[in-house]
Amino acid sequence: MRFTELGPSIPTGLLTSRDRGEVVFFCGAGVSKPAGLLSFFELTVQVMKKLGVPAASKVATQMAAAIAGNDPELAPPFDQVFGQLQRLYSVEKIEAEVTRLLRTPKNVRAVNHETVLRLSKDERGRPFVVTTNFDLLFERAMPGLRYWSPPILPLMTGDSSHDGVVYLHGRLGSGRHREGTASSLILGSGDFGRAYLADGWATNFFRQLLERKTVVLLGYSAGDPPIRYLLEGLAGSTSARLQPIYAFDRGEESDVVSKWRELGVIGVPFGAFEDLWASLDEWAVRADDPSAWNVRVARMAEQSPRSLRPFERGQVATLAAAPDGALAFSNSDPPPNAEWLCVLDRNTRHRPSFSASVGNGRVDVNPLQDYGLDDDTPQVGSRLRYGVDLLARLPSDTDVGGDIRLSGTYANRSHALPRRLLFLSSWFEKVCHEPVAIWWASRQLGLHTELTSRINRRMSGYGAAFSEGVQRAWSLLLEMEDDLGEDFHDLRWYDFANKLRRTGWTRGAFRAFESTIRPRLKLSPVAEVFPPGSPDVHIEALLRFQVHCTSRHGQDIDIPDAALAQVLMIVCRSLERAGDLLAETGISAEFFRLPTLEPEEKPGRRFVPQDGPEYLFLWAVGLFDRLSRSDKPAALRQVALLPPSAPFFFDKFRLHAWASPGLFEPAVIATGLIELSDASFWNVYLERDVLHLLRLRWQELSDTQRRSVEERICNPVGRARSADHEGSEEFRRYQIGSRLGWLERNHCELSDAAAAALASIRASEGWSERSEVVADLDHEGRSGWVERRTDPSSLDGLPLTEIIPAAASLSGRQGSMFVEHAPFEGLVAERPARALAALASESRAGRYPQEFWQQLFSKWPKNTTPCATALCGRRILRLPAELKVNVRGYLTSWISEHMVGIAKIYPETFEGVWDDAFDTLQAAGEEATKSGLGGSFVAGKEIHSSRRSLDHAINGPVGKLVDTLLDAIGESQPGRNDKIAGPLAARLTRSLGSIGEGADHAAGLMGRHLEWLNFVDPDWVRRELLPLFDLENVLAEAAWRGFLHSGSPPQSKDLFRQLKQSFLGIFSQRLDWLSEDRDERNAVTVLVIAAWWHRKGREYISDEECRAALQSVDDEGRQTAIWTASRIIGEHDAWTSFGRRFFTAVWPQEVRFQTSGTSDALLRLADDSFEKFPEMIKTLKDFLRPTEHPDMYLFRQRRGADAGERASLAKRWPKAVLEVADRVIDLDPPYVPSELGALLADIGEAEPALRTTSAWRRLTAIVNGQRQLARQ
Repeated sequence: MRFTELGPSIPTGLLTSRDRGEVVFFCGAGVSKPAGLLSFFELTVQVMKKLGVPAASKVATQMAAAIAGNDPELAPPFDQVFGQLQRLYSVEKIEAEVTRLLRTPKNVRAVNHETVLRLSKDERGRPFVVTTNFDLLFERAMPGLRYWSPPILPLMTGDSSHDGVVYLHGRLGSGRHREGTASSLILGSGDFGRAYLADGWATNFFRQLLERKTVVLLGYSAGDPPIRYLLEGLAGSTSARLQPIYAFDRGEESDVVSKWRELGVIGVPFGAFEDLWASLDEWAVRADDPSAWNVRVARMAEQSPRSLRPFERGQVATLAAAPDGALAFSNSDPPPNAEWLCVLDRNTRHRPSFSASVGNGRVDVNPLQDYGLDDDTPQVGSRLRYGVDLLARLPSDTDVGGDIRLSGTYANRSHALPRRLLFLSSWFEKVCHEPVAIWWASRQLGLHTELTSRINRRMSGYGAAFSEGVQRAWSLLLEMEDDLGEDFHDLRWYDFANKLRRTGWTRGAFRAFESTIRPRLKLSPVAEVFPPGSPDVHIEALLRFQVHCTSRHGQDIDIPDAALAQVLMIVCRSLERAGDLLAETGISAEFFRLPTLEPEEKPGRRFVPQDGPEYLFLWAVGLFDRLSRSDKPAALRQVALLPPSAPFFFDKFRLHAWASPGLFEPAVIATGLIELSDASFWNVYLERDVLHLLRLRWQELSDTQRRSVEERICNPVGRARSADHEGSEEFRRYQIGSRLGWLERNHCELSDAAAAALASIRASEGWSERSEVVADLDHEGRSGWVERRTDPSSLDGLPLTEIIPAAASLSGRQGSMFVEHAPFEGLVAERPARALAALASESRAGRYPQEFWQQLFSKWPKNTTPCATALCGRRILRLPAELKVNVRGYLTSWISEHMVGIAKIYPETFEGVWDDAFDTLQAAGEEATKSGLGGSFVAGKEIHSSRRSLDHAINGPVGKLVDTLLDAIGESQPGRNDKIAGPLAARLTRSLGSIGEGADHAAGLMGRHLEWLNFVDPDWVRRELLPLFDLENVLAEAAWRGFLHSGSPPQSKDLFRQLKQSFLGIFSQRLDWLSEDRDERNAVTVLVIAAWWHRKGREYISDEECRAALQSVDDEGRQTAIWTASRIIGEHDAWTSFGRRFFTAVWPQEVRFQTSGTSDALLRLADDSFEKFPEMIKTLKDFLRPTEHPDMYLFRQRRGADAGERASLAKRWPKAVLEVADRVIDLDPPYVPSELGALLADIGEAEPALRTTSAWRRLTAIVNGQRQLARQ
C-alpha cells in the first residue's frame, strides 16, 4: 500500500506485522542525515581532513577518486578506511574526532526519529528501535527514552519485552568499555570483526531479534558495512524461525528488489527521500490509532472508486485485506457502494479494455485505469499480470486454510470462510440491492454459499426491502445458482449415457434421466454496461436470461419401445418446466420462436441450438412420432396429458400430433382447432402448422366442421396492427384472404360463404395473390456459405456488344441469398480473349464498367498465351486514368502475376504497362500509393502501428510493381555478379522516388531481397540501396524493416560489414522502429545469430556489441535473445561452443535485466537439456530471479521424460533443482505454488541430506503456510 501518491509501496505483510507491534526499525546514517548530521562517507572525509591525512598515503590514495567526485560508490569499504586510520592515528584519536563531528546540534528537531519511534511501538505502546548510528537523536526525539549500548544489550530470548533504543555500534558519550586498543564505537574493520565474527555479540543479538521481530532496515544501502556484517553473520544460522527482513532503498524497483534479494532481504524501493518520509509520517498516523485510520479510509470508500487515484484505491484495498480493516469497511455507515466489487475482484480489474454501449453511443472502457490499484501491472504484450485478489483467501488469512473465494468453482463454494471474507460478505449483504452488485454476481461462475445465504436474508425481509426488479433478478440468479451445481461445462449427459449403457432403463435410470435433462436458467450476453453507472438502471439492461437444456452433444441413447412412453412423458415434463422458466425471462420470451417441423426446401442450414428448449422440443416430437407408430393408445394418452394452457410448446405439439395419420378423429381435430387460443391460432409462426394440418385433414372434416373453421378464419378477432380503421381493415383482409386463398390453392374446397368472402377480398384494390401463395412461409432464417457460380454458358452466343449488359443483368444473388452469379468471371477464366474483346467493345462506346475490369484482372488465367496477355496490356494503356486508379489494387496484382511471363517476349509492352501504371499512380497523388492493408483494431479501438512494414509494402500498388521487377530479374536466374538489366535497374531506382507510401514500400521490398540483389549486382546495391540503410535516410525505417523480416543476417560477410554500424545504431538510436513485437523479435534474432557467427569472421557482432544492444531492448527483446540462443544450442548442440560463452561474456550482467520473464526463458533453456542441466544451471543461476508463476517450472521438474523412460529432473539432479527452486520462488510469495510440496518430497527422496539445507527449510515453511523464512 502507498500512503502517498509518490511514496513507496509498503508490503501488506509488513503493514500487518507493524499493526501487531512486531516490527523493529533498524536505523542507519540515512535516518540522521536530514537532521544535519553526516553520512558515513561524509564522516570519513571530515575525519581525514581534520587529521590531515597526507595525500600520498595509502588510505588517501584509496579515497581520492571518491573525494574528487563526491561519490561514495567510488570509495573502498569505510570500515577498512577507519581501520587504517585507527592504526595510523590511534583508536582514541579517531573516536574523539567522530564524537566531535557527530555532536547533536542544540536546536535541531529530530522529526524523522519521532516518526520511527511511533512506528516501532509494540503491543504495549512502547517503542523499541535499533540503530548503528552513534548520535543521540532518538533520545532528543523522546526525552527519557531508555537506551542500551555494548556491552550491555537486551536479551531477546524467552518472553521478555524490551523498550528503548539499542545503540548496536556504540553511543556517543558512553565512554570506553574496553581496555587496550578496542573502541567503544564500531568504526574500523577490526571493530566490526569482533562485534560480528570473533565475539559475535552483534550477530547473536540480531539473530535473537529476528526470531521474534520483523526487522525494517532504514537509512542503509545494500553495500553499507553494517549490512554486510549483519547478513554475513547470519549466513551460518540454522534457525528456521527467522522473521522477514525489509529494507527501504532509493532506486528503480527492479534494481532495489534484485540487489536486496541477493542478501535475503525484501527490498522496498522509493524515489525521493521526501516521498519516503512523507509516507512514513502517514504510516505513523495509522500506527498511532489504527481504528481511526480504518474509519477514515472506509469513509473515503463511500466515493466511487473511479473518482479516487490508484494509490487511494490501494489504501481501501489494503483495508479490505486485513480482518480488522474489512470489519471497518463493512461497518461503515453508509457502506461503500457496490462498485468497489470492481476493485476487490482481481478478474474484473484486469479485464482487457473494450468498447461499451452508453446511451446511443459507445465509449472505450479500461477497467484497470478505472479500478486498478497502484501496484497493479498492466498487460505487457501477451503476458498477463494479475494483482492481489481481495475476494479470495490471502496468505495472511491464517484462520482458515485452502483455496477459497467468494465466487468461483463449486468445490470451494461451501468451504468455511476466513474472518476477513465473512466481513466482506456482510458488506455485500448491505449493498446487494445495487445494480452493480447484481451485474457483478451475474458474471461469476458461482457464488459462495455465504453470499447466497446473505442475499436470501435480504430477500426474506432483513434490511431495506428490495424493489420488485431487484427481487426478481436475485430470485432468478439464485435459482440459476442452485440448478447449476457442479456441471459448469454441461457434461452431465455423458455421465448419464455411460451409466445407462451399464444399467439399462431401471426406475433409477428414469429418475436420473429426468434430473439430467431438467431445464435451467442461464444468462445470455447483453450489450456491455461496465459497470452500470446509474443506480436507476433497468435490470433488463444488466441481465438477460435464457432457458438452458442439457446438450446431448450428438451422443444418442438407446430407447427401446418399452421405455418410449415413459421417456416421452419425462421429456414433456421438461418442456413444461422450460415453458415456466421461459415466461420468467422477459424479453427473451418475447423473441422466442420454435423451429418449424416441416421446413421449406430452400438453400442454407437452419440453426437450432442444441442446448436450448427448441432442440428438446424437436426431440419430443421425434419421440412422439415413433410412439404413434408403435403404440397408438400410449400416444393418445400422452397428448391428453399435455397441459391445456402451457405457453410456447404444446399447441404446436398438438397441431403436429393431430396431423399424425389415423391417430385422431376429425371431430377431435376440428374441436381442437376451434378451441385453440387466439394467440396460437393467429400466431404467424404457427400458421404453417395450421394450414398444413387443414390441407392434410380437410377432406375428412364434415361440412359443419369445415364451416366452423372457415368462420374462425373469417373472424380474426383482435388482430389489427394499427389504431386507425383503414389500417385495421386492410390487415384483417390480409389475414382472411391469405389463409382462405392458400387453402383453395391447395385443393381445399371452400363453402359458398367462404368462397364469396375470398372473391370479395381478391377484388379489393391492391390485393396481391402472392399473399395467398406465401401464407405458409416457415419464417425461418438460414445460414450457410454463399456459392459463387461463374458458369458463363448464359453468355454463350451473344454478340460482343451484348455480353457486358447481359452479364450485368445476370450477376448478383438473383433471388437466392446463398447463390451469387458471376458469369463474366467464368468467361474470363475460360475465354479471356473474348472477355477482353467484350470490354473493348464497351470502351469504344465510352463505357468502362469497373466491376468487370476488376473481374478481368482478378480472374485472368495463368495459362493465357503471351500474345493475349500482351494484347490485354496494350488495352490497359488506353484505359482512362480514373479507372486505373480506382482498380489499382487489381491492376497492379495483374501486372505482378502476368506481365513477368511476357517480359522477354514483349519487352516494350512490359515496360510500357509498368511505366503507365507507375506514372498513373504518381499523377493521382499520395492517396493512390497507400497500402491496401488497413489498421488493426482491438475492442473497437485502432492499434497504431507503423505503415512502413513489409506487410504494408506487399499490399501496396507500388510494392506490387516493385515485386514485378524483382520477379523479372529472377526469371532470368542470374548468377553471382551477373548484373541487373539496365531497364529493370532504372525502374527499381525510380520506384524509390515514388510519392506517398510508395517509396517506403519499394525500400521495404528491396530490403527484404537485399542479400540476393547484392549477390547479383553488388555495385548497384552499393550505389543505390546501401545508402537507404543509413539511419538518417528517410527510407531507412522501411528498408530495415524489410531486411530484418527474415530474422537472419546475410551470409555475405562484406555485406554485413557495410550494414553493421547502422544495424547496431538501431538499438541505440532508433528503438522506436522496434516498438512492435515482431520487429523487435526479428532484430534481436539477427543480433544473436550474428554474434554466434562472429566465430566465422570479425565482420559479425562481437560479444561487447551484442551485450550493449541487449541492454537497450526491453524485457521481451531479451527473452527473444534467450529463445534464439536456445534454438542455436539445441539445433547445433552448441552449449559448450556457444551457450556458455553467450551467458558469461554476452548476456547483460546488470541486476535490472534479470527479470521474471528472462528467468522463465532461462529455465526452459535448461529444462530442454536433461544431461547438461547441472552444468547449465551453474552458469545460469546468477541470472535467475523469482518468477511470477513458478508452477510450470515445478511441474516440469517433476515430469518424467519420454513417458517414464528416465527419471524426472528432480530425481536425477535434486541439488540443482532445489537450488533453482529456491531462487525462483520469492521470499514472501503471494501464494503457495502448486507442486512445490511434491517437488520437495521428490528431492528429499532422491537425496535425503538436502533436507537439512536452508533452501529446503525455507521452501518447506512456505508449503506449511508459515511466513517465517529459513535464511542462509
